[in-house]
Amino acid sequence: MMQRHMPLGYKIVDGKVIVDEEKAAVPKKIFEEYHKGCTSAG
Repeated sequence: MMQRHMPLGYKIVDGKVIVDEEKAAVPKKIFEEYHKGCTSAG
């Protein structure tokens, strides 16, 4: 199944999917907090 949009933190350049460093900060932060055991509930 093809996606119609790129996941947050990625972009297409010259037909290739690459990390968009500026927008990748948010998912990286979410993953780091999750990995530490933090949740949105506290």
